[in-house]
Amino acid sequence: MTVGSANGDAYPDLAFTRQPTGMDSDLDFPSKGGAVAVVYGGPKGQNAALKPKRITQATAGVPGADETGDARGASAAVGDLDGAGYGEVVVGLPGEDVGKAKDAGGVLVFKGSRTGPVTKGSVSFGESRLGVKPSAVRFGHWLG
Repeated sequence: MTVGSANGDAYPDLAFTRQPTGMDSDLDFPSKGGAVAVVYGGPKGQNAALKPKRITQATAGVPGADETGDARGASAAVGDLDGAGYGEVVVGLPGEDVGKAKDAGGVLVFKGSRTGPVTKGSVSFGESRLGVKPSAVRFGHWLG
């Protein structure tokens, strides 16, 4: 779980991740490899006027496939990576398979907007992505 302004207003939003458990709780928020949700803040806590956003790799516009074992959301962060005034949501994928490399890992970045994270144009990063060096990932370059 992490806090940041995913929609650029003055109120903190809560981004939390969820791993499938095989229990009944999976029915309300199904995912094979994990998910992220953003609950928007307001002047008195949760902004009930804004519907929480739920994202899995099965969500339209998200690269990759919703696969068991991805551990999507093992880590998460919210921050304005491109200077546009909206917080990007970054989610870890430590179990993501890349080509034939099992559990190579990576991250997903959802661009921030006035309405919160958007899946269209979201990007996935791993060491195999052209220009990504293992010691330094510059998300702003890809978000610009």
